[in-house]
Amino acid sequence: MKNIFGILCSVIFLLPVFANAGDIASNLPSHYSLVANFLENTISTYSYSPSDGQLRHEGIVATDSNPRSVIVDPKGQFAYVTSSSISMFAIDATTGLLTPLGTVAAGEGASSAIIDPSGKFFYVANSASNDISVYSINNKTGALTSIGTVATEEGPYSIAITPSGKYCYVANYNSESISSYSINAKTGALTPIATLKSGGGTYSIAIAPSGKFAYVANATSDNVWIYSINTSNGVLTPMGSPVATGRYPNFITVEPSGHFAYVSNMLADSVSAFAIDDLSGALTPIATTVETGSHPEAITVDPNGKYAYVMNMFSANISVYSINLASGVLTPKFTLTGQNGNKTMSFVPLSRKNN
Repeated sequence: MKNIFGILCSVIFLLPVFANAGDIASNLPSHYSLVANFLENTISTYSYSPSDGQLRHEGIVATDSNPRSVIVDPKGQFAYVTSSSISMFAIDATTGLLTPLGTVAAGEGASSAIIDPSGKFFYVANSASNDISVYSINNKTGALTSIGTVATEEGPYSIAITPSGKYCYVANYNSESISSYSINAKTGALTPIATLKSGGGTYSIAIAPSGKFAYVANATSDNVWIYSINTSNGVLTPMGSPVATGRYPNFITVEPSGHFAYVSNMLADSVSAFAIDDLSGALTPIATTVETGSHPEAITVDPNGKYAYVMNMFSANISVYSINLASGVLTPKFTLTGQNGNKTMSFVPLSRKNN
């Protein structure tokens, strides 16, 4: 089962990025989102309305086989897609549509990817070759240049970086562990710190906006482990007992304010919600567990923290929920028909000039 679901699962990346305000017409949507369609070998662009959470399909572009994740650089100029290669795209500043820029070689089983907060370096967890590929980013052309790899344990499927850009963490599914690294700010190189055991099927990792806590979804033990992050050296320390989720939690996200965390439960077709204690980082279950479509792959929250989006792999749709900003409760809002194998969403907020 590990290998089957390992191939099908992925991670969401939510990066609030801003374009030149003078380039955007005032009558256009102020946000766009990008969705990887695993079974269609494409990336879809949707315009996004921050006022009501609505998405409207705007266009589609081909990728290499089975795209697993799509992320955007901090300036909103370029998008990168992991599949059998790394596909690079320029993002149109007014439409959010993608123009192919070519590909670079990927590691075996390239899955989760992330860009450091400075926008200089790109990291990819390779689940089959058990390593992380590191690339530098040309901030003028978007081109990626390989600067080497670093070993992980077995089955790295999720990768996260602290908001400070100092530390990187990888969830290793097969070895049921978390690998941690320090990041060289000048070169992007990763230096191993330590590896800790986690729960069964360590699959997804999310870091609180404060940079003080890490949350790990363990797919085969149906729980979330909590770690404190030493901001001086990046060392992780387990905190308390694991918190139960639904069956096979394959993705966890923390919304932008850091008050709530949400977990997609792939084999329960549901989302579990938790309140986060500001001081201790502890998770408290929120009573409401909401249903999703078939086999939810991942969940993300819009940059304003008002709406949650779940990519449903097998039902080929996107479940949308409003978020109660006081309680964190999710309320179903609508379901959007997507492409076969919806996997990951990356928001691209674009600023607009005021006329």
